[in-house]
This record gives sequence, structure tokens and C-alpha cells, in this order.
Amino acid sequence: MASLQAFLDNQKDRGIAASTNNSYNKVWRKFIDFCQALDQKLDSWEDRILLFVPYLAEKKYAASTIKTYLAAIRNRLTTEGTILRENKYLIGLLIKARQKEQWEELKLPITKYILHRLLRAIQFVESNEYDIALFRAMFVTAYQGLFRISELCDSEHAITSRNVGISNQGNVKIILETAKNISKGDPPKVVGSEKLRTEWTGAQQQ
Repeated sequence: MASLQAFLDNQKDRGIAASTNNSYNKVWRKFIDFCQALDQKLDSWEDRILLFVPYLAEKKYAASTIKTYLAAIRNRLTTEGTILRENKYLIGLLIKARQKEQWEELKLPITKYILHRLLRAIQFVESNEYDIALFRAMFVTAYQGLFRISELCDSEHAITSRNVGISNQGNVKIILETAKNISKGDPPKVVGSEKLRTEWTGAQQQ
């Protein structure tokens, strides 16, 4: 029986990406901390989840983030054999209310003008020329390539020097072998164009 449980645990972990599993574990710990801090002790997971949603909304978590948190909690409970009988209608209403609130909190996108201001401002917080060049390259690449932070920084999806090249025309070419939206077996995605080069030189000249 123990060997069967070990096999099932192994298959469960293999079905979820390592980064997703880590995120789910963080959510679970936050959820447990919330449950332990409740003034009233609730017996059912369903009641705890129902109170957790408005708690996250009050903390200004986005509706999409709340949905991700719920997915993490459900995953943990169902894999442990818990049968949930949630009031999905009420939870849906709470999330919809949070979505309406978010219209008042929308963040405007970074424009090209703001990007250039950011590039020039780096010299006031960094004195090392290498670090200045590094951050400028990261900002331009993230802006033009629409990269997620996990694709530029330390993670299983982060690009490395072998993923970056220069074409015969002098354009930057970045090959994404793995990413959140690339499934196993999909061909690599190529990101790069004349824009990466012109944006960089244009910002330097201003």
C-alpha cells in the first residue's frame, strides 16, 4: 500500500510543472495561515474557502489571482482525497464583484516615452556601467518581446546566452525553448526584430 501511495504521489507531482507546484505550495501556506488566524473556527473547508475569497479581495488581489489561489487550494485538497462541495455560485459572485472593483484600479501600460525615461533613470540608481547596460537591455527586451518576468530572471523558463543571437541584418533573435504558454513538444518560439535594435539605440541617443 505504501508503494502504491508513493507511486500516486510521484505521478501527481509529474502532472504539474515544478514552478506551478512551488506556487501552489506558497498559496496553501498562506491559506493555512489565514485559517489559523480566523476568530471563529470553521469545521468545513468550504466555509474557509468562502471567507478566504473576500479576504483576498480586501487585500486588493486581482480577480485572476484569486482564481489561481482557489485552483491551488482545490488541487491540494482533492489530491489528498477531500471531496469539496463549494457554493460555486456565491464564490462566482464574489469574484465578479472584485472584477468590477478592478476597473477603478487599472494600471496603464508602459508607453515608449515611459520606457525611455526608465532607461535614462537607471544611471541615477546604478553606478556600475555593466549593471546599467544590463538593466537597459532587460527593460528593452521585456518591452518589445512582451516577456514574463520568469522568462528573464531566475526560473526554469529563463533565457540564457545560448538562446540569444544576432542575425545577419544585426537584429536580436531570442529563441524560447520553454515558457508558460509553450507545451511539451511544441516548436520553440522566436522573438526578435528590428525593433529591439532601434529601440535600444534610440533610447541611448535621447
